[in-house]
Amino acid sequence: MSSIPKCGSTIMAMFFTGSGSTTADGTVTLDFGEGPEVFYLNASKNLMARVIRETEEQRFTVIVKAPASVSASELAGPWRFASMQTPNRLVESYLGSATGMSRQSMDSSDFAGRTGLPEELADTFFMSEFEVDRGVVGIGTDGNLTAGFSGSVAAGTAGSVTVTVGGETLPFFINETKDVMVHVASTGDAQEIIALVRVPLEPMKIAVDATGGKLNLLWMGQGNVRLQRSTTLNGWANIMGNGAGQSAFESSTTTAEFYRLVEIGSD
Repeated sequence: MSSIPKCGSTIMAMFFTGSGSTTADGTVTLDFGEGPEVFYLNASKNLMARVIRETEEQRFTVIVKAPASVSASELAGPWRFASMQTPNRLVESYLGSATGMSRQSMDSSDFAGRTGLPEELADTFFMSEFEVDRGVVGIGTDGNLTAGFSGSVAAGTAGSVTVTVGGETLPFFINETKDVMVHVASTGDAQEIIALVRVPLEPMKIAVDATGGKLNLLWMGQGNVRLQRSTTLNGWANIMGNGAGQSAFESSTTTAEFYRLVEIGSD
């Protein structure tokens, strides 16, 4: 079985040098030495994106203007996420005509007949699956994640943020206004792109999100605000224990419930 790289599959996070110019229609033209490329600029002028498909290549490029500093508490609040994972390695499976056994190795020098026995190409397939996901996640003032998945976030330097989920740590780059985070990575068998976008909400307002068949409540996370629920409107209880600084909750109940936000004094 041979390993065949997929054209245009490289994912990189790095610094470049080059030249650029802007226009009045919200586009920026940058040249990193391979010719001019047109990017779309957001209203805050701290994020640029470009998507292009060419004959042998598809390219998705994001450039963010990093904040001077960032802390985990500044990320508190509800975020929407969208992710895409694509396979980046195509492999061949050979069938031994004499033995009837399928040969699948990861040797890149593999080829039909290398074993000395008659073989024929049986299948060509990707090692990983194409996956797309979306939903919401809440970041608490304590850096813990709730709703969409559990985990934690930590702030780094030069606009970097790390998200730890299921024992895996994912590096993100955040923009200057701290409302968009982007992660790109390439593993042995797949590439992934994840975008996190802060949900715009007013203080003490609850938004309902039903993405993916799950009911999520979203609100601005603040240390003195608690989410409470009741089944009768008489007697309210805090959700998630103390619930300090949380900003999202995934409801799994099938019965009618009432929810509210309350502001309390300092603990």
